[in-house]
Amino acid sequence: MDALQTDIGIWPRRWSLWFRWRLLSAFILGSVAVWHAASLEWLCDDAFASFRYAQNWARGLGLVFNAHERVEGITNPLWTMGLGILARWGFDIERSSLNLGILAYAASVVCLVLAPARQWTNKRGWLLPMGAVLAVADPDLATFATGGLETSAFTLSILVSFLLAWIASSPISGALAGLCIGVCGMLRPDGALLIGPLALAFLGRRKRGMVPYLAASILPLGAFHVWRHGYYGTWLPNTYYAKSAFLSWWTQGFSYLGYFAIRHAAIIGVAVAASFFIMGDWLVRRMKHSGANQAERTLSDDAVAWRLVVAWAMILGYTLSVVRVGGDFMYARLLVPVLPLLLVVLELSVASVLGARPLRWAALLMVLSLATFLSPCPVDTNIAAHGGIVDERAYYQLGYAQFTERAASQLSNCIQGFPVRAAIYGGELRLAYRTRIPYVIEAHAGLTDPVIAHRPITSRQRVGHEKSADAGYLVLTKKAHFATSPLYGILSDPKGFIPEVHANLCGADVRLLHWDPIFVSYVRSRGAQVPEFTVWLDDLLARLDTMSDTGARAQWDAVRHFYFAHNSDPVRERAFLARLERSNPSYP
Repeated sequence: MDALQTDIGIWPRRWSLWFRWRLLSAFILGSVAVWHAASLEWLCDDAFASFRYAQNWARGLGLVFNAHERVEGITNPLWTMGLGILARWGFDIERSSLNLGILAYAASVVCLVLAPARQWTNKRGWLLPMGAVLAVADPDLATFATGGLETSAFTLSILVSFLLAWIASSPISGALAGLCIGVCGMLRPDGALLIGPLALAFLGRRKRGMVPYLAASILPLGAFHVWRHGYYGTWLPNTYYAKSAFLSWWTQGFSYLGYFAIRHAAIIGVAVAASFFIMGDWLVRRMKHSGANQAERTLSDDAVAWRLVVAWAMILGYTLSVVRVGGDFMYARLLVPVLPLLLVVLELSVASVLGARPLRWAALLMVLSLATFLSPCPVDTNIAAHGGIVDERAYYQLGYAQFTERAASQLSNCIQGFPVRAAIYGGELRLAYRTRIPYVIEAHAGLTDPVIAHRPITSRQRVGHEKSADAGYLVLTKKAHFATSPLYGILSDPKGFIPEVHANLCGADVRLLHWDPIFVSYVRSRGAQVPEFTVWLDDLLARLDTMSDTGARAQWDAVRHFYFAHNSDPVRERAFLARLERSNPSYP
């Protein structure tokens, strides 16, 4: 136990004043982190996909978006399952996601306070923990502490995995680090990419921890994915295809990385410069003390340098994977998880260079803190600018969330109790969760629909939003009752696949995708305003003889898709066909 305490540098043999100072720092900075994240509290629409999965699981319908349809439209299965368990215990899903995210952010800050970065350099001193202070000041870490997604928990698991890897050189430490990095892969599939870089920590003198590390990381993660495959029938989530993660998009990815680097230029610059200095000095020492004088080289030099190597391997490996797929439409979200690792590198390398020099340390910390906290977001809410990358939280401050909430309330009043099938825009997952529509097709990217997700990309557009359903699929195959208003642009087809029929469902404007008399009668009884399509159809039939043959055929195709394919009406259908036969006896 003494050896373990000495190596980790967190739990001392006695409660010294210095250790109490660290505990006080952890409490204060952790509390400030909670306040910072809570002051920026928000919920992004993407989180509501996870909420609907968790909601259905808690209700006994399975880990699904639509009942009895097993499609993995999430990339955070463990996070979603955790929310589902809490929902079964009676906790509110949305509040739970916010609280867990904030706690994970605060825990990351505490880990950075207690992290043995300065102990690894044998330079303690009464210095403020640089990494923790910068983590509290960082707007991106605080922003994505909430949002409802797994980002903050994923970030914490990466940081803890790295710290656990250096606890002594025992099999237990290897197993703990492996288990934690395995959790990363369950929280988000790309977390599995970090297993290899972290394994470097167990080379050399620490190699006896390698087997427990690999076993504890790969076996549970492998078993988890076997279960996923058995449940959903695929090895990769549907979102992998919906977001075209199998395609490389380096130019967009480097733009995404560039915006993140602009805001964190001070931290990145100092971390890189100090790391180069440490690594260069280490290589000089290795060459100077090679051969007969190798024993003169201190073990602390090797330890610091190797920790930097492993940390940078994890940071660069993960960042490269993000860049390859083109990043994300949410600024910084995919790069935030490695930011605490970068702060560990910063503090470790700066501590090695400066030592216990409080004035220089304080001056550098003040400059970096101000540069981090005051640096403006390099993107705004204009979706058309910056390659489709936006400040997502600021976008929701424009009133979009309130608009969706209002539409959800109106729809719920109108359709509650009817087995509705609706097509929604990708940014309306909040609406799907609120209204509890029995069957929802996310028709903008195909997150929850394999057919849409596997559609080919004709041209690169906004990352993660490059596929959408065509009207034929939604109308004839899915038989959706209506599409919400943001989908109008996607469904507006110049060939007129269906007539454009709008309805006011208790205040929510929708476009009907096919005529279902039972649905129309139901929503009318609840206050909806729906035009009578058969009246329009009779008027059209009366005017058919005045139309050109081409126009009559176009009208027939549209009406057939919208009405006759779903309703038996032989009288009107014969009248239509009789007009077409007069112009072409062989039609249809």
